[in-house]
Amino acid sequence: MSKRQLVLIVILLAAFWLRVHRLVELPPGLHYDEAANGTLVSGIAFGDYRPIFITSYTGKEILFFYTAAGIMRLIGESVFALRLTSAFAGTLTIAAVYWLGCEISKLSQTRSQSGRWLGVIAAGLLAVSFPHLIFSRMGFRAIMQPLMQTLTVAAFLKALPRHNSKQLKYNWLVFAGVALGLTAYTYLAARLFPLLLAIMFLPLLRKWWRQIGIVIGVAAVVLAPLGWFWVQNPETFWVRIGQVAGEYTAIDYANSYWRSLQMLVWKGDPYMRFNIPDRPISPPYLALFFIIGLLQLIWQTVRAKSAELRAISLLLLFAPFVMILPTALALDEIVPSNLRAIGLFPFILFPLAFAFLAVIERVPAIRKPTTNWQMGILLTTFCLLFTISFRSYFSNWGTRTDNFYESDSDLVALAEFIDGSDQPIYVSSLHYQHPTLAFTSKRYDEIKWILESDAIVMPPNGGLIAYPHSSPAPSNVRFGQPVAQPIGPDGRPLYSIYALEEIASFSLGIPVLSNFSDVVQLNGYALLDGGTATPTVRLFWRVVGTPPQDYTPFVHILDETGFRWAQAEANAYPSAQWEVGEQIVQDVTLELPAGMPDARFHLEIGLFSGTARLPLVNADGQFAGSVVRIEDVRLGGNAGQIPVQFERVTAGLGFVSAEIPQTPVEAGTRMPLTLNWAADAALPPDLSYRVTLGNQIITPSDQPVNGQFPFRQWDAPRLVVDRVDVVLSADMQTDDYPLELVVYRDNLPIYTRVLGTVRVLATVRQFDQPDFATPSDALFGESIRLAGYTVSADTIRLVWQAVAPPTNDYTVFVHVLNPDGTCCIWQQDRIPRGDYATTRWVAGEYIVDEYAVEGVGLVEIGLYDPTTGVRPLVQTATAPPRDYFYLQSSTPK
Repeated sequence: MSKRQLVLIVILLAAFWLRVHRLVELPPGLHYDEAANGTLVSGIAFGDYRPIFITSYTGKEILFFYTAAGIMRLIGESVFALRLTSAFAGTLTIAAVYWLGCEISKLSQTRSQSGRWLGVIAAGLLAVSFPHLIFSRMGFRAIMQPLMQTLTVAAFLKALPRHNSKQLKYNWLVFAGVALGLTAYTYLAARLFPLLLAIMFLPLLRKWWRQIGIVIGVAAVVLAPLGWFWVQNPETFWVRIGQVAGEYTAIDYANSYWRSLQMLVWKGDPYMRFNIPDRPISPPYLALFFIIGLLQLIWQTVRAKSAELRAISLLLLFAPFVMILPTALALDEIVPSNLRAIGLFPFILFPLAFAFLAVIERVPAIRKPTTNWQMGILLTTFCLLFTISFRSYFSNWGTRTDNFYESDSDLVALAEFIDGSDQPIYVSSLHYQHPTLAFTSKRYDEIKWILESDAIVMPPNGGLIAYPHSSPAPSNVRFGQPVAQPIGPDGRPLYSIYALEEIASFSLGIPVLSNFSDVVQLNGYALLDGGTATPTVRLFWRVVGTPPQDYTPFVHILDETGFRWAQAEANAYPSAQWEVGEQIVQDVTLELPAGMPDARFHLEIGLFSGTARLPLVNADGQFAGSVVRIEDVRLGGNAGQIPVQFERVTAGLGFVSAEIPQTPVEAGTRMPLTLNWAADAALPPDLSYRVTLGNQIITPSDQPVNGQFPFRQWDAPRLVVDRVDVVLSADMQTDDYPLELVVYRDNLPIYTRVLGTVRVLATVRQFDQPDFATPSDALFGESIRLAGYTVSADTIRLVWQAVAPPTNDYTVFVHVLNPDGTCCIWQQDRIPRGDYATTRWVAGEYIVDEYAVEGVGLVEIGLYDPTTGVRPLVQTATAPPRDYFYLQSSTPK
């Protein structure tokens, strides 16, 4: 055994110990991502899950997962087995780096004794590399990328004949092709490795193009299954790229690239989970060596006497600039990132190794160094770097409190408590069905999840609720004494466990008994922090049935025009977990937009799945709308920040801008109009305004927000978004009308501004009675009459007439009934004529409303308010009032 091999064995043993020492304890806990990987590995090892590409969690390549599954099959499912896979891969990469260094040194023209130590030096540097050490102790798939990259290049160089050998080793070409193909199965960043290889292949194309073709051909065969999967599922190839890349300018990418280059020797990854924040890949004390090494590579590339030496020199020279791209391009993520730059290893270490060799060959200058002397320097340097890396990992990075919690250690500890209890358990968590508990708790399938502490669930038979450090208990709930509450390293509870039956009872607030399809009842609500920019609506639900699908509660804030100012989808306790009898107290926090006025609004509360809402039903089981509407709720708005520039109106008041229609507006409809104001000081008490369209005053009040938020009530500084309820006169003719704002003080105009021009289109109305086959005397409510209708095999033609201007926007329902009178062979619900709201109708006007029907049978029609589900009663001369009307003369028996 040579001295170099002996030193290599020492390095490998030290590196492996460094990677397995306290492997389960550090990194602490089990982070979401690592736990998710463990669950996937377990599915492969002990289940029938055999993916060619893992589509969950935004997509994952599979080489690490199948390797870990093999180890897990041998030693069992555990965190140790998962991380041991990375430790093995990291150690094998060190051995592969030694091999690559040996192949590079064989290409050297000098063939010096010290040059043969290149592989040992590079391997030693990788063994003590802090970023590589971190990823060698985490169950992340990315650790396989440096290994496959190294094997690819080393095997290709091994295959090329050199010196006194003329034999081309085709088995190594095949090996290189296999390794290259497998690189695509390692990690997303590996997709840039072929670009680096192309740079290396350029000087070799004339001499070795057939051999390069063999490598590429074999790689293509290995890649074929994954490539075919991507062809069939192209979104899986692009999804993660689209998530991290974002849309930025060339300057943004240039800045990101520069910041990423700095991670080499100056300022590195700021994310504590993958680094001691801001520590560069090469510590500052090695930065000079790195620069010297790059200069040597440039010199070697220029002076190389063989194409092979020039090729490997180009690869090592360009590796930092190419393999940095995955982190430089990920502008929507942390930049720079050690994880995304993992493809830098092992090539980034060879410039350092070349620089070390240069120093060893020249010091001391008074005598020629011997091999023993050089070996002593290398071992001493390795021991020093080993000590620094050990202390950095185990004493600095590994003991950080923020690292402890970032790694979900609170959930790992909580899993032990859950497994030791037999009571029903609810867990508050930042993520639904958190993978950390999935991998560490045997009772995972029994856990019910509450997201971000935004709900309390009171089960009919009691139970426990757990609040880990990452999702603490809400401060506005009175809990009893905790069942368990261990203290974490920061002096705060690691987790808190409470008995649900000991939680103080909640007042229902304002009772609102509403039944959503016999699935869940809304029993009440309360408005919390209504005077702030982030009000909270507390909802009181009771589960009365099993949801047919997953539904998400929502809360909307609307003004009297129906404009939605704010909304929140509140899935704090996902409906897939609901059980009959559970009472849910849910807090929904809304973020009001800047400039929202202090005024009265409406709340709309409901549940949805996809585009469908869970309908309300009344006591008779009939449709009663899709939302619970809470009228006249006072909110304090959001003052926001006033812009730097605005047009001064008077002392304290500025006009910012107006939002007016850019497309034609039909007469008789609502016209959206928004005036944006800025108040930077106390306002005079006698301000008013009006807006005119042509010669008509269209503002319903001389004060902002339809009179709800007068100028005199504004506090400064504040931005006010003034949405005006403008309804155009129904008899306006087609024309372009000037829109003008006038502000008054003490009833005298002090400010005039032309806001723009609005194109108004006259509404085409019909006052002559249209033709129909069957006349009717049916009166729907007090304002709409069915004048007549025509029914054919495939068309129903309804002729409506407005007796008086309707005050509600109704939806028409048309049902073609079954022979027994039940619904339905065919049905359709829509606004009359598809787009002609009933509030636009004027007295005496006829509206022709046609439907293309499918099927023949008894036809039932009617009107309803889509918000409340209320149907106006139908009055006829021959039947008692009811909320529907049959188009045929006969009625079902």
